[in-house]
Amino acid sequence: MAAACVSAAVSVTYAQDAEQAQADFIARMVADHGFGQDALEALFAEIEINDRVLEAISRPAERVLAWHEYQDIFLTEARITSGVDFWSEHASRIDVASQRYGVSPQMLVAIIGIETWFGTRMGSYRVLE
Repeated sequence: MAAACVSAAVSVTYAQDAEQAQADFIARMVADHGFGQDALEALFAEIEINDRVLEAISRPAERVLAWHEYQDIFLTEARITSGVDFWSEHASRIDVASQRYGVSPQMLVAIIGIETWFGTRMGSYRVLE
């Protein structure tokens, strides 16, 4: 019985903390970046927990590759050409992000290349899931 009471109390506290964190985040986005509060609240009201996403991000990698194995995957002529084209097309945005977040333009382009093949592969899950 005591364990059930503690579990219920923890669940209520977690829910309250999550709601407060969401409210704080929305307030910060409104104040710092000019988002509309009503629009953000409506967007967050639609969010549902997606167990498939949680499972996918919780799974450990099957194995860790050594750099020479990654190098063969990512340092191809096609990726390099795509990266140069992407960087040229989006240079001003990349520079703004680099200055704002303190991440080198090279690193930003590399991450975008690895994660999305320079914006051409966006995945099948909504970001807010």
